[in-house]
Amino acid sequence: MSLRAVGASLALVLAGGGLTGALASTPGGTTATAPTGQTVWVSAGVSTVWVKPSSPRKVDALALKAQPDITRWMNRQTLRQRQGLVPLVMTQALHGDKIVRLERRSDGWSKVRLPAQTGNKFPDGIIGWVPSRQLSTTKVTHPVLHNVVPHGTGLTVVRTARDYLGIRYLWGGMSKAGLDCSGLTYRVFRSLGVVLPRDAADQSKVGTPVARRDLRKGDLVFFGTGGWAQIHHVGIYAGKGRVLHAPYTGTTVQLTRLSKWNDYWGARRIR
Repeated sequence: MSLRAVGASLALVLAGGGLTGALASTPGGTTATAPTGQTVWVSAGVSTVWVKPSSPRKVDALALKAQPDITRWMNRQTLRQRQGLVPLVMTQALHGDKIVRLERRSDGWSKVRLPAQTGNKFPDGIIGWVPSRQLSTTKVTHPVLHNVVPHGTGLTVVRTARDYLGIRYLWGGMSKAGLDCSGLTYRVFRSLGVVLPRDAADQSKVGTPVARRDLRKGDLVFFGTGGWAQIHHVGIYAGKGRVLHAPYTGTTVQLTRLSKWNDYWGARRIR
């Protein structure tokens, strides 16, 4: 997930209505009446966070159910339709995630903030829209990625990441049904007790810089030209000159030779 794309999506979110206020005017004349800053939990297995309530297309109906079937949703989309998710989707939230509801509209949509998914463009958490039916005001008792183990060595990181090999790429994806590049790294490290920023570029500012000649298993490696804001991809160094990563729409999580990239940006060690 690239910072530029997330920033563009965030701009659309901000244009979609006020972020605070118990009463706010929303597109289409609908009035939001939910309390500002209400704590809620994700009751769906995976909840896709949309840029606007109008973002979902007809093909996205399966992702809007109370319990979405993300695999069937992906299967029903063409490659072009999945590529078209970039300006429509911010990220995903997982079952049991504790989030903040900023607005609740009468048409079934809630504007939410995800405190655990932060970054330069969203220091307090990504903001977007989810179907209200995918949220609960009662704490959900079977969370994903909350019963973590202490962060171990780089070898532990690689072993954990290998469990995701073969999973399909999905823009904004955060589950084993589909992942994007920074969703993969976020999920791997979160399962080890380390909460990274959500975006690849922001992840490049965490940890300790590592020279290419000193790379070790478990280091994050980044790709892009120019400053950190131009980073467009992140992966996990798996040793022997290989990177474990989620490349792009139409591919799966895989191992690729680091030498295949011509825009290697740098690496960070998370300890």
